Amino acid sequence: YDYSIINQNKINDNNVGIFFRQWAGLISNNLINNNSMGIYIGMAESYNARIVYNTIADNNNLIGMGIYNTAYNFAPGNTFIANNIIYGHSKDGISNVSWSSPMEVGYNLFYANSTDIDGSYNDLGGNLYSDPLFVGSGSYRLRPGSPAINAASASLFWLPADLSGMSRMCSPKDPVPCPDMGCFEKPNY
Repeated sequence: YDYSIINQNKINDNNVGIFFRQWAGLISNNLINNNSMGIYIGMAESYNARIVYNTIADNNNLIGMGIYNTAYNFAPGNTFIANNIIYGHSKDGISNVSWSSPMEVGYNLFYANSTDIDGSYNDLGGNLYSDPLFVGSGSYRLRPGSPAINAASASLFWLPADLSGMSRMCSPKDPVPCPDMGCFEKPNY
């Protein structure tokens, strides 16, 4: 089976940021903003999609959705969504219209979506529903005091660095994972 990796991209001003139609794959450390739809997971062959450590924000041109899951299959596998920031969508943050492919959703931060999650899903816990406190002026980096700081789950899924290459470890002296939600780690203030 094919395993695609879509990692460390800035994807904006498109109809669909990522159109995923693979057997399995990893969508990670991406900034996906100002598209009509952030991520589309679909068709019969899609399963085992892992959507982790992304900032999916302000995708409001026409469609207004963050993640749209239409995957249907008879093979084992789920759409797994964790450690993301899903922000500012005029419709759904996540929409699951699949009748056979369950979603597993946990440790995401939702804010300013018309509906955060629409459709059935398995709740892995750890989801937050508050302002991520972005720096602003077009920057989706986190300000001090953001609830997304150190709030991701390294036990659910671990990546050693963020979109800009910054380590997701607490510090060089304390090599313990303490990742932030979304594609950017907090800067060292």
